[in-house]
Parts: sequence; C-alpha cells; structure tokens
Amino acid sequence: MVEGTTTVDASLGTGRDFDVRPDGSWVGVFERGDGLHVAHTHGPGFRVSQALRYPMVRAIGYDRIVLVEARPLPNTSGGTVLSLDGQVHREFSIGDGVQDVVVLEDLIAITYFDEGVFSGRPPSEQGIAFFDFDGEFFGGYQSLFGAAAVDIADCYAACRAGRSTLAFSAYTGFELVRVRPRAREQELVPLPPDLHGASALSVVDDRCYFFSPYDRKGSLLAWRPDAAAREIGCHSGLLRGIESGRFLSTGAHGFTVLSPDIAG
Repeated sequence: MVEGTTTVDASLGTGRDFDVRPDGSWVGVFERGDGLHVAHTHGPGFRVSQALRYPMVRAIGYDRIVLVEARPLPNTSGGTVLSLDGQVHREFSIGDGVQDVVVLEDLIAITYFDEGVFSGRPPSEQGIAFFDFDGEFFGGYQSLFGAAAVDIADCYAACRAGRSTLAFSAYTGFELVRVRPRAREQELVPLPPDLHGASALSVVDDRCYFFSPYDRKGSLLAWRPDAAAREIGCHSGLLRGIESGRFLSTGAHGFTVLSPDIAG
C-alpha cells in the first residue's frame, strides 16, 4: 500500500473525524476549548451547535456535509445536513449505533453495529438505512430487499463502490454484497473464511481490499473472486474504507490515505 499523509493546522484543535474527496480536498470535525468545530480545505468552517459525543462527518459534493452522532441520546435526531458555512438544511433521525456513513451519488447510506441493530430505535434494525441528501428516509436495506436481504447483526465493513453502489460485508454471513438501493438490485459473492470479520473494505472493479479480518488482525489483504487472498500490508490503527480501493486513517492533526500499489 502507498501512504499519503495530510497534516492540518494544529490551531483547529484535535481531529475527531475526517472525510476526503477524490481530489484530495477534505472536511473535518475538531474539538477545542469551546466545543466542536467543522473545518475544510478552503476555510475555517463553523462551530457545531449540537453537543456530539461521537461525531462523524462526510462531504456531500463540494457544498454540503452530513454530520452524524454515532450514539444519539434519546429524543435526539442524530443526523444533520449543513452547508459549509454551517447553515442547517435538515435534521433527521438516524436511530442508534452508527458504524459508518457512506455518501453515494444521490443517497446517504448509514450502517449500524449490533447495539444499534438490536436497540429498538428505527431505522437501525435495518442494518443499513438510506437517506436522500435532504435527510428524507429513502428506505432500509431489509425492507427494500425482503427475503433476498442478507442477515445483518452488525455491518463494520462498507464503502462506496461506484456512483450508486454500496459494497458491504456483514455479520453473520460475511458475503460480499454490492447493493444499488434505488434500482433494488444486489449482487452477492461468498467470501473465503480468511476474509470473514474484516473491519473495513474498499473495492475497485473486481479487486477487493479487506482490513483486519478475524484471523489476520492489522493486515490488509487483496482479493479477487478467482484468486486467493494475499497480504499487501499492515496497519496498527483503525481504518475506514473509501472509494477506489483506498482506506482512510484519522489522526489528531490530520489524516492518512492508504492506496493499493497497483504495480506491486
């Protein structure tokens, strides 16, 4: 894997979460003395009015963001769509136990871990919930696909796999699923046992990259359906899968993008 690190101004505070666009521009949520702040490549951003314990931030194009609380308190919505200057477009209810937020071409996909799936707070029981860019609930994975849906007790590994496609591998079956929610289409591929339980996933075409499965903690593995998995690197921290075979590691004062060495 090839690593590229971006360091941000320390005066922004301590980085709590980052998102990076394909062109390298970024948005981040930071903690400093007077609370949480959102900043981005082109400006200092704004102070966050909500009290978020576990903040997650994602870019929606180049003019908006979605800010999520992974563990919303009772009677709070948990999700907010904002402009880059802090104007609130919409608050929306996301349930509880958010594992990841993945922005597709025209939908926001929210995945959940087990405490959310079994929390009794909709739409977490769906395993994955889809919202449009205005925060309107489009549908939950289980409801959209019915009997064809795979079981999701928790969904740690997910990423964007094309303009309108979400790829994920969930407990308990650990299939590789590529789902197109608006088209109500999905493709399922069984995974070999040595890829079960990966904490992060990224795909590009038919090449798939998995981070830290059950039996290979800290390892990055490359896999194609017609070949065995092979280790291509390792990482000691947490990673989140992003588009095009890449992974993102968040630090206190910046982030690192890990990309596959195509020549290697």
